[in-house]
Amino acid sequence: MFISFCLDRPILQLVRRANVDGMSGDVVRTLESFKEFGQVVAIVVACLLIFVLDKSRRSLLPRLIICIILPLLLVWPTKWAVHRLRPQAAAEVDTILGLGFYIGEDPKLPVLRTSVSGKDKIVKDRPVRSSEKVSFPSAHTATAFAFAVGLAALYPPARCIFYALAVGCGAHRVLFDSHWFSDVVASVFIGLLVARAVWSWRKK
Repeated sequence: MFISFCLDRPILQLVRRANVDGMSGDVVRTLESFKEFGQVVAIVVACLLIFVLDKSRRSLLPRLIICIILPLLLVWPTKWAVHRLRPQAAAEVDTILGLGFYIGEDPKLPVLRTSVSGKDKIVKDRPVRSSEKVSFPSAHTATAFAFAVGLAALYPPARCIFYALAVGCGAHRVLFDSHWFSDVVASVFIGLLVARAVWSWRKK
């Protein structure tokens, strides 16, 4: 985990140099699609498909849902307890070691204003929005890896596909400047460990 914090800034600089938003629309849309694996809609659709098409595994659906919900019960309180700005917001203000962490009151972010003389000036007076100050850890990634654990337990031959989709979801959060690398690493551990504990408990 400590190593991932050390890699936060180098990886962020690498991602910004790569300029994902400047890539062709097809590439961006493909990368964006990975995020959906950690979204509610994808989970609901998958559960409905299992319920309708695989009667032999219907009884395991509650276990799959628990695998997904429990990591989120850890992620969201941690998000609000750890004061860390997302990379986009952290780039505009001074934070601890430049890694988005801050202590005390929410920092004010700069906004561009037009002065009376007609010249633009930057003023640090915009309050941090809720979505900008809840970076650590990544809920999308934790959900994606917990979902992958559950689906891999239900359909072992396809586990590589499920884990690849989860990795894609985590990579998306970093590539699109939504999370720091360490946010995603922490979420991977949360999703994997909690979901595997839930699934192992079923076997005892």
